Amino acid sequence: MSVSVFQAAESKRTKHLRRRGEREAQEREVEALVEAVGKGFELPPFKTPGSFSGEETLDVPSECVGMLIGKKGENLKRIEQQCKVSVSIEDGGGKAAAAASSRRGTVKGT
Repeated sequence: MSVSVFQAAESKRTKHLRRRGEREAQEREVEALVEAVGKGFELPPFKTPGSFSGEETLDVPSECVGMLIGKKGENLKRIEQQCKVSVSIEDGGGKAAAAASSRRGTVKGT
């Protein structure tokens, strides 16, 4: 004799609550793992945003300049606002610059 078991479909609310509980449990597991692994280690002190008051010059690959600047300068503006710095990139005009593999960028703390 076969016994069939009817299982009602899970409601959207129940499904949502179950998934949220699973996510929260996973986050707790990750936090516990990070805490266990990091026990006994002292992290170096980090500077808070806006505490950079110097000037740093770096070479940006020509292929990446567009990604750094972003559409209508959005990425550059966001970096400047979030990090409280000013970023300038040398203009790559001329034939010599076209052959160059990178452009010089300068980051100044404000």
